[in-house]
Amino acid sequence: ELENYKQFLTRILKFKSHTLKENEEIIINKKNQTGASAFIRLYDQISAELEFPLEIDNKIKNYNYSEITNILSGNKDRGLRESSAKSITSVYKKNARTFAFILNTLVHDKKITDDIRSYKFTQESTFLSDEVDAKTVESMTDTIKANYDLSEKFYKTKSKILGKKLFEWDRYSIIYPEVEEPVYTYEETKDLILNAFMEFSPVFYEIAKKFFDNNWIDAELSKGKKSGAFCAYTVPTKNPYILTNFTGKANDVRTLAHELGHAIHGYLSREQSLLNFWPVTPFAEIASIFCENLVFRKIFESTHDNKQKINLLGGRLQEIFATIFRQNAFYLYESELHKLRREKGELSVDEFSDNFQKFLQPMFGEGLKLSEGHKYWWIAIAHFYHYNFYVFSYAFGQSLSNALYGHYLDDGDDFTNKYIEVLKKGSSLELNELIKMLNVDIHRQSFWEEGLEPISEYIKEFENLTKLELKSKT
Repeated sequence: ELENYKQFLTRILKFKSHTLKENEEIIINKKNQTGASAFIRLYDQISAELEFPLEIDNKIKNYNYSEITNILSGNKDRGLRESSAKSITSVYKKNARTFAFILNTLVHDKKITDDIRSYKFTQESTFLSDEVDAKTVESMTDTIKANYDLSEKFYKTKSKILGKKLFEWDRYSIIYPEVEEPVYTYEETKDLILNAFMEFSPVFYEIAKKFFDNNWIDAELSKGKKSGAFCAYTVPTKNPYILTNFTGKANDVRTLAHELGHAIHGYLSREQSLLNFWPVTPFAEIASIFCENLVFRKIFESTHDNKQKINLLGGRLQEIFATIFRQNAFYLYESELHKLRREKGELSVDEFSDNFQKFLQPMFGEGLKLSEGHKYWWIAIAHFYHYNFYVFSYAFGQSLSNALYGHYLDDGDDFTNKYIEVLKKGSSLELNELIKMLNVDIHRQSFWEEGLEPISEYIKEFENLTKLELKSKT
């Protein structure tokens, strides 16, 4: 009778030695309301109230963080992007002592909790929750760090074609802002995604078609609708739902494909019980990023203008660097913070800031220079305050999915059939068991190298496209 609860109970039993007596757990939960939970709330409130002044058309206007970062990453005016970066730095520098005190308190609270619960190392509770082991994460982070030259190579090429030295305000900029983006109607998007899925698997095609045909996707822009995109898995007896904001840009097409990947994962997992339904965090992106890869290739191949292709591929690479390399640097930085806090006691603003720069700059090498003011931007990373070491899961999920995409290109239908069976399992098996079903070994460093191979191929393609443009200039 308990067979179907085996994995759920096993997951709980892993925490047995770290769980206190009931009265002690009650005390900790009650004290958290004026401890860690209160400081997280304080961080959120102060962050939400910050205003970032920026002059546009000779008028100074105050922006919130979401608005100012949209200008920083997406505005075509480089001068305006630089001004927005300097505004962020100025505001954070003024408030750095307050945020340093909050993060010092939360990191110290983590140490106290780990001591009470007898965790042997700082990341142990996170790794137990996510069903990964320290050696696997170390292998992944070391491999990514050893390949930071990929990011450096891309930004050097971007710098060359723009004829400018790059800074943080150029990190996500479009290479040819004067070139119109390809625009897709919703029907064209539907056909493109379904065709890409059909080439991979009729199963993916049929499930995705249900979402379009049954209006399980809310894609229309409407007043008061939340920005961004997400997939609500709901429960096994119901279908998932997708919320997104579709404007016809190539990024919106990929975003919809990404959320459909989550939806397909949830739909295939419906045969599982409620307790075995939701995947653990590092595994949650396995289908979403995979579907994004399938559809990006379709978009790229259907685009024939060389400059449009450069913009598409450059944007894709910059997103990958943000997900894999930047989150990897965040994880290494966060690990260092906890180590230093335990060894030295309370950390100064300079220690938070100088270490942030120390761990972030290497991913760009000589391709992009982080300005002196960038060192205060650790303040903006909410994951450092809300969660402990969550950031590694972004790099894990993207690298894992990229590697599996490579296996699909090599093995075709044989891989596809196993992949669908894995998605059907939900969380009824441990992460390692699910991955073993795909005949891969995440403990090997060579596996994580495979996860970076598509990036290397993209960069080669990007360099070839830019050579054509540089040649036409001369």
